[in-house]
Amino acid sequence: MTRDEFVELRRLRNKVIADDIVYSRLRKADSDLVVFDGALVQNDFGLKIFLNGSYDRQTEATIFNFVLEGVGPICRVEANSTIHREVGRTHKHELHEESDPHNNLPDAEPRPDLEKKSPTYIWETLCKQANIEHTGKFDDPSKGAGK
Repeated sequence: MTRDEFVELRRLRNKVIADDIVYSRLRKADSDLVVFDGALVQNDFGLKIFLNGSYDRQTEATIFNFVLEGVGPICRVEANSTIHREVGRTHKHELHEESDPHNNLPDAEPRPDLEKKSPTYIWETLCKQANIEHTGKFDDPSKGAGK
């Protein structure tokens, strides 16, 4: 996928996620990390894009990761997560070069508007900015879902 194709996809209207986003514990019962996986992003281009994410109840790190089947990650938003060079803990990675999915989307831009926000706020902001309609339910993991 090229940068121009990525931008065209992001601008595309009528993207829908019908799946419920429900977090569940990762591996160990005492883990503070909860995850979800495999939410399909329906789109008029017919691309198979899946969303996965995580939330760390200890650090309040929230991650949403969009993956294009056969290509790899094309966009990831991290709020209150690990520090990424000069852009800090809250930032967005997106495809710039065709090789970026194979390099785990190395470039990031700061997203201070999402810092210290709830997973629900971050999710609703992302949907609005990416023209995604989420028709399923979103269980906010900071409110106890996924236990």
